Amino acid sequence: MSKQHVIFDTEIIGTNTPIFLVCCKIVETGDTFAFWHDKRGHTKKLAAMLANPDYTWVGFNSENFDRPLIAMAVMGHDEANIKTVAQHIIEDKMMSWQTYREYDIDFLEYDHIDIKEVPPGVMLSLKIYEGRMHSPRLQDMPFHHDHDVTAKERKLVEEYCFNDVEETERLFQIIREQISLREQLSEQYDVDLRSKSDAQCAEAILKKVCAIGKKDKVVPGHVRYTCPSFIKTDSALINEIIELCEEHKFIINHANGSPEFPEFSPCPQNSP
Repeated sequence: MSKQHVIFDTEIIGTNTPIFLVCCKIVETGDTFAFWHDKRGHTKKLAAMLANPDYTWVGFNSENFDRPLIAMAVMGHDEANIKTVAQHIIEDKMMSWQTYREYDIDFLEYDHIDIKEVPPGVMLSLKIYEGRMHSPRLQDMPFHHDHDVTAKERKLVEEYCFNDVEETERLFQIIREQISLREQLSEQYDVDLRSKSDAQCAEAILKKVCAIGKKDKVVPGHVRYTCPSFIKTDSALINEIIELCEEHKFIINHANGSPEFPEFSPCPQNSP
């Protein structure tokens, strides 16, 4: 049986009495859940749901923001600590590995996809994608992030969080084909590509194929060129160049990873 997809988002708001909320929706069933960290039993239920191997969790910018905060909540950190870390993540633009290391947070393992890098665009917010998708409801948080929410205002925070969940699901459905392709490539190359952009996928696959790792870098001394079969020409000059290229061993410059120009190159290195 294929996994079900859980779209999720978090909110942390308040100064003197901050609150932490996790909202999620199971795409395949439509079931929704709201987990308040200060409500008895909610975090325990969230942890049990995260541990369910039948779920794949899907978020937007969730790898760097939501996941570390959820891990803190499950570890037993209070809302004040979660708020402090959330502010540092936003203000210092911290990557997830920096957050886990600096604040001694235990990594919480569960199947997860962060779709922020998958759609076209660089460093775009969910709100910008909402506009591009002509979403029916573009909404900002109704309170400042330092506002201490009253009991009556909690419903508004929950509605806002669920709106972000709905918009994340809308974007997820639009890019399902791209996610499916990444799943196939992940299986083929044994590396998780589901949260990566097109360029990041290409880089990860190249590193995998060339056995280039963080600890043991294996950069080839040379590479060869094979002309694609669809390239055909009646030009004797071009055919001669193709033949020379296929016979030549292109030396790799280990200083920058680029192939060195051969002596027969028709395009001098300094040419415009």
